[in-house]
Amino acid sequence: MAEDIRYSGEIDYNDVQRTMQLAAEMNTGWHTEEDGVFIGPQCVLATEYHPEDPAHRHELRTKPIVVKRNAWLGADVKVLAGVTIGENAIVAAGSVVTKDVPDNMIVAGSPAKVIRPIDPERK
Repeated sequence: MAEDIRYSGEIDYNDVQRTMQLAAEMNTGWHTEEDGVFIGPQCVLATEYHPEDPAHRHELRTKPIVVKRNAWLGADVKVLAGVTIGENAIVAAGSVVTKDVPDNMIVAGSPAKVIRPIDPERK
């Protein structure tokens, strides 16, 4: 399974804030994480999908997932095939991400929607 995941930065497996559960769903396709990414517990990055067309619905297809630099996925986030999480973006816990998340934005919900831009002055 590890050979299906590509990392563009160093990984510190001892860093508790960088934990990730490698679900069985990740045995096809791949995803990329850039430096500084935080992935909370129980997250799923599902690179596989099935076509809507009934004639092809039983075909398993894949699209890559990209999580850009310093992005943060809260606990129990689900990211679907083909999605890019933007640089510095925050995805709220429990969100289901079905579309790309812009850089420097906070998203939440199911499906995830933009809540607001990140405010560097906010603590």
